Amino acid sequence: MIWDEVGEDEFEREKVLVDLEHECLQIYRRKVDDANMSRARLHQELADSEAQFTHLILSLDDRSLPGRPEKLAGTLKEQLGAIAPALRKMQTRKAERMKQFRAVQLQIHKISAEIAGQSEYDDSLPEAVVNENDLSLKKLEEYQMKLQGLEADKSDRLERVKNYIIAIQNLSAMLGMDSSMIITKVHPSLNELSGLSKNMSDRILAKLNATVESLEAEKRSRIEKLHNLGNSLKNLWDLMDTPYIDRQLFSHILGSITSTNISAPGSLSITMIEQAEAEVERLDQLKASKMKELLVKKQTELEEICRRSHMEVPSLSKTDHIVNLINRAEDEASSRKMIMEKVEKWVLARDEERWLEEYTMDDKRYTVSRGAHKNLKRAERARAMVNKISGTFTGVDGGEKKITHSQVVVLHESVMLTRPTTGSRRQLDRSVDGGFKIRGSTGVQLVTNNVRSSYQNALKGSQGPKIFARARIDRHLREDQASGGSPFSLN
Repeated sequence: MIWDEVGEDEFEREKVLVDLEHECLQIYRRKVDDANMSRARLHQELADSEAQFTHLILSLDDRSLPGRPEKLAGTLKEQLGAIAPALRKMQTRKAERMKQFRAVQLQIHKISAEIAGQSEYDDSLPEAVVNENDLSLKKLEEYQMKLQGLEADKSDRLERVKNYIIAIQNLSAMLGMDSSMIITKVHPSLNELSGLSKNMSDRILAKLNATVESLEAEKRSRIEKLHNLGNSLKNLWDLMDTPYIDRQLFSHILGSITSTNISAPGSLSITMIEQAEAEVERLDQLKASKMKELLVKKQTELEEICRRSHMEVPSLSKTDHIVNLINRAEDEASSRKMIMEKVEKWVLARDEERWLEEYTMDDKRYTVSRGAHKNLKRAERARAMVNKISGTFTGVDGGEKKITHSQVVVLHESVMLTRPTTGSRRQLDRSVDGGFKIRGSTGVQLVTNNVRSSYQNALKGSQGPKIFARARIDRHLREDQASGGSPFSLN
């Protein structure tokens, strides 16, 4: 109509129609291509959805998950619409499962780092990598079991660290040490004031164990030292008769060593041990002073016993057992007691005989003078005593067979060589069995000569019974010399 009205010719009309037909064909083809592409995309989406659904089912491996929809029917969009809700649920489950895996793995890495001694603030800690191909509950349970094992190990290590710290604190308090300094020296994180999580690595546990063992060894050493000091104190107190009030000053030391469980703070401190050592040293010095005084006293006592018994005093090198020497000297003196009594009587008789000799040779003895009657009575007593001399030695010879020949010679040599105004000392040696004996035989001959000369001089001026007594003594001496013995021999 338009062309008729316009007056368009047929050729132009055909040309326009051909162009319109061609354009329509192009548009149609384009639309068909778009539709094909849309259909292919839907097919791909459906295939991807099905593949993803299948992969999720396999990776999650959970029977409680929604199953795959029944056989899909209808258009592609209907099929996609049917599988999309199940796929979204599966994807949600996957996200939750991955979150669980990631949380467990993060805990595992963290605890493993703590056990290894790495700080929780260390940036070198590895990130948790989740394997999306295996998100099954079985795998999750494996990770959880591993985490539980690590948590148990961590708890055990923390308990061990706690016990070590408590042991260090108790031992340090007992030994008088600063536990905080010792613990910080092991690792700063072990100090409560640091605010850090405690290091529980094997290296720290080994150091804590070594520290506790070192403190235990120090404890045993101090206990042994304190026991020895306590025993020394008790022995020295008993020896020195220390008053109770002085002992009370160290009662805490004795209380520590007698306690079966030494755990009081400061009971093994260095200060206490130094106090005990100072007291023991003081008592040792006091003991040494007392022992020196006692040694001098015992030496004096020994010298006095030996002097009274006419025995040689042992040299200072032999006074290591001064008490034994004193006892032995007392026994020796006791065995010589009777001999010494006889000798003393003989000495008195000898003095009286000398006086009688002088009295006899005095021409004026019968003159009447003041005190003459006393001299006469003394002369009578002297004659009677001189007459008993030989009987005295006869009694000694018969009653003292147990005393050795050397002992008698020593005693009589000392007596015969002694004058009232002068003294002589015998030379004695210690015998093998601990006794005392005279050295050499010169003194025996000297004794005999002195006795012989003394009585020969007395024979010149004596009369009556006195001459008879001296003659018997002289004859006794000659017989002893002829037999090679001593006038005081008991054999």
